[in-house]
Amino acid sequence: MVPDFTFPATANAVVELGGIPLLTDVNEDCGLDLSELRRVLSAHRDVKAVILVHPFGHALDVKLYKEVLSDMGLSIPIVEDAATALGSTCNGRFAGNMGECGCYSFHPRKLVAIGEGGMIVVNDEELYEKLRTLRDHGRNRDGIFVVNSLNFRMSDIQAAIGLVQLSKLERKIERRRRLAELYHKLIEDTIPYAKPLMEKKSCRSTYQSYVVRFPKEFAEYQDVIINRLRREFSIEVQIGTYALHMEPAFQRFVAGELSTSRLLRRTTLTLPLYESLEYEDLEYIVNSVSEVCKNYLKE
Repeated sequence: MVPDFTFPATANAVVELGGIPLLTDVNEDCGLDLSELRRVLSAHRDVKAVILVHPFGHALDVKLYKEVLSDMGLSIPIVEDAATALGSTCNGRFAGNMGECGCYSFHPRKLVAIGEGGMIVVNDEELYEKLRTLRDHGRNRDGIFVVNSLNFRMSDIQAAIGLVQLSKLERKIERRRRLAELYHKLIEDTIPYAKPLMEKKSCRSTYQSYVVRFPKEFAEYQDVIINRLRREFSIEVQIGTYALHMEPAFQRFVAGELSTSRLLRRTTLTLPLYESLEYEDLEYIVNSVSEVCKNYLKE
C-alpha cells in the first residue's frame, strides 16, 4: 500500500520489485488517511506492506497506523519513506525509526545531500544482514556471493561529504524552523485564506519543503499562478507533490476515489525555503504570491 500523494519514487520502488502499489488516499495534512488504510486493507487481505510517507519534513505518528493493523489482526510491516524527514520527530521518535525500516534520501534538495543515493535504517539484525548483502552484489561478510544482486553502495567520497553535512544537521533544522515561523506570520497577515502545512503537537518538523494549501478555486489557476511567479517575479515555486493516479504510469494502481490527493495536487504550492534566506526575501515571496493570487481568488 502506497499513499497516492507522493513523489513517484515511492511507488516505483514497489513496481520494480514486481509488486502492485495500491494507491491510497491521504488526509488534508498529506499523510496516509487512517480510514482509507482500514478500508483498503479490508478489501485487499494480501497486502504485503504499508508504506508511510512523512510529508515535506513533517513526521507522522506511526503508532496510530500500527494500532489499525493491530485492531485488524494484521502483522504486516510498515516501511517509512522518510526521504524528506531526516531529523523530524513525533512523540520523541525519529521519522524513519518507528516502523520496521526507514528510508532516507540524500538528493541535492535534501538537508543532507551527497549528490544522489540514500540510506536505510532497521531495528532487526537479520534484516540488516540481508540488506548489507544485497547492497554489495549479493556478497556476505565471508566474501561469498549468496544471492543475485547489484551494486547499491555509495562511494567513500559521498559518505565523507554526507558525514560532514550530518554534523551540521541540527543547525540547519533550527534555521529552517525559524524561517518557517516567519513564513507562518507573514502568510497569516498577508494571505489569510492560505494555510501552511504545519507540524503537529508533540512533533518536530524539519520543514524540508514549505507547502501551502489554497482554497478549492485555486485549482483552476494553479499553473497560471506558478508560471507568473516564475516569469514575472523570479520566484521558483513548485506544486506540493504529485497525485500519482493522475500520472499515466500509475493509473492502473488506483485503490479508491483519491479525492483528497487530487485536490491537494491542484491546490498546493511549495514556496522557496533554504537556510540563507532572510526576512526580506520571505516578505518579497509572500507579497508576490498575494499580488498574483488576488487576480484569481477572492479573500
